[in-house]
Amino acid sequence: MAFVPFENVVKAVLNWHNELGSWHNIMHFWLPGFDADDMLQLANDLMSELRTTYKDYLADSTYLDSVDVYDLTSDEGPIIRSTGGAVAGLEATTQVVPIGAALCITLYTTSRGRSGRGRLYLTGFTEMGLVNGVWVAALVEEAEDQIGAYREGALSPWTLVLANRYKDGDPLTLGTFKYVSSVVCRSSIITVQHRRDARP
Repeated sequence: MAFVPFENVVKAVLNWHNELGSWHNIMHFWLPGFDADDMLQLANDLMSELRTTYKDYLADSTYLDSVDVYDLTSDEGPIIRSTGGAVAGLEATTQVVPIGAALCITLYTTSRGRSGRGRLYLTGFTEMGLVNGVWVAALVEEAEDQIGAYREGALSPWTLVLANRYKDGDPLTLGTFKYVSSVVCRSSIITVQHRRDARP
C-alpha cells in the first residue's frame, strides 16, 4: 500500500496484550508544526490517560505495553515510542473475555457517510463487564468518557481527528482529516471483531 502523507497529522498505535493474544488500537491526532518532543508527549500522555475506572474492568493480565506515534507528514518521518513501563488493568475476580469480543466506540465528525465516522474496538476486559452478552452501563459510560476526553482537550495541544487516505475508492495524493465531534457507543451488545491486518 502506497504511503499517503498528511499535513500536521500523526498516527498513535496503542499496543496491547494479555494471555489470549495481542492487539492494537489506532487513533490520529493533529497539531500544527509538531516535533519529536510533541510526539513523545502524546505517546506518554496516552499511556497515563488510562483512567482508573476504565482499568477497573480491564483484566489484571491485560497490559497497554507501549504507544508508538508515527509522523505521517512523510514516509521518512520518525516513529516515537512511549517511555516508562507497561500499564495493567486491575480486575482479577472473573475470567478474561476473548479478545475478539469487543466494545465498539464510534467516532463521529460533522460529515455524513462512512468517511465521516470511525470506530475503535476496545477489549481486554473480564466477565465483570458483561451481563448476558451486554456490556454493563458503567463500563460503556467510562469507555465513552475515556475516548471522549481525547476529543475534549485531555491530550492538549493535540486534537483527535479521523484521517482519510481515499476519496471515492481512490488513494489521495495528500490525506485529509476531520475533527471528531462526538464519541458514542451505539450498542452495548458485545461485538465480535477479527483482525483484518496484522500491521499497525
